Amino acid sequence: MKQLIRALMMRLAGKGMEVRDIPAYIGNVANTIVAHPNLGIEELDGYLHNLGWKNVELDHYTFMLILATFEPELLDDLGYRSDGNCSSTSSWAR
Repeated sequence: MKQLIRALMMRLAGKGMEVRDIPAYIGNVANTIVAHPNLGIEELDGYLHNLGWKNVELDHYTFMLILATFEPELLDDLGYRSDGNCSSTSSWAR
């Protein structure tokens, strides 16, 4: 898990995000996908921009790193199982 978190932090910092802002960004990503599970990654990125996260673009790889750091219970709630299969109709989960 530490390697995933380190990779995610390096990825976001490499996109220009301040390290101190990363936990808040990840929290906004988590809250947004819980509240709006049918958003695609581009729509999710647009929603995050509307929340003020205009300095970083959410891409598929970064999104998957973020998901990998979530607790298994949250992934289950989102319809993404640890076996890599998706039970959700969320467009990002396909």
